[in-house]
Amino acid sequence: MNFGSSASIRVRVEGRALGAGRIGVDDLVGLLQPLQTALERVAMVLRGEASVKPGRRPAEVQRLTRLQLVGMSPGSVILELDFEREQVPLFQSLELGCRAARVLVEGLALLEHRGEMPAGWDVGVAEAVRELGALFRRGTQQISFELPGNGKAANLLPPHIERLAQLITRPLPSQQSVEGRLLMGDFKESGRRCRVHPPIGAPVECIFDEAQASAILNALTKYVRVTGEAVVEPSTGRVRGLTVTDVKVLDWEEAEAWGEYPFWKPLDLDELVHLQAIRPVDSAECLRADIWESEEELEEFLTDVYASRSRDLVG
Repeated sequence: MNFGSSASIRVRVEGRALGAGRIGVDDLVGLLQPLQTALERVAMVLRGEASVKPGRRPAEVQRLTRLQLVGMSPGSVILELDFEREQVPLFQSLELGCRAARVLVEGLALLEHRGEMPAGWDVGVAEAVRELGALFRRGTQQISFELPGNGKAANLLPPHIERLAQLITRPLPSQQSVEGRLLMGDFKESGRRCRVHPPIGAPVECIFDEAQASAILNALTKYVRVTGEAVVEPSTGRVRGLTVTDVKVLDWEEAEAWGEYPFWKPLDLDELVHLQAIRPVDSAECLRADIWESEEELEEFLTDVYASRSRDLVG
């Protein structure tokens, strides 16, 4: 279908999972929702504010950046998008929305050539754009953006999503990563928290802001790598907590390579033997563990054991 309306933004989606002019509803939502969020966050940056902060986004930003689908054409899938002009008061213009669209597309073009945060972007914008990576995992091969009014255009490809991840998680002096199962999420505005359970060791408490809320929700019960500014115990080096800057769900092969143990998968004894690389015991010598650094240390230990037993008998 094509409604014949002029568009402010034209998006072309290409990939083996798409028919001529056909796109799944989940892919359509997965495309338009991050795009809408990214536009709103760029507009916040253009206003001189952080793209993500507590509280609701200003009503003016929402009005001037709200998109509508006004047309769809065959040839992979081409979406015609325009700003929701009916919601803009007569004394206002769509300048903020148009500027946000231009800065967003120019930033996407910059990602093709340089590995740095584009002008007019911040981490919140990069987080929103990275959400488009879910489409690539479902068969999309390229997403193209065009601004018909001024000729600006850019392509988004899987390598650009990886580049965004690097920008988001750019190392900070106290930044660390923790991997494990994400088993708890508290999404109250007064204190957003989650908890990561590593395969070995104590759970790590994390705090996150609105920029990561969607990613945290989608990652619940999954094996993840969480990166952020860490609170570390000086004596042990153990990470006690994280302020999240990035969360990534690890797929089965990647998680397995990083040491995931499939606790949530029912396994029979043969599978457990294979997973743990168990071998038959050839002799009692195989059970020996060298935990004593010297014979003297072993003798001291045995002396203490015998002495404690003697005290117990006397008592």
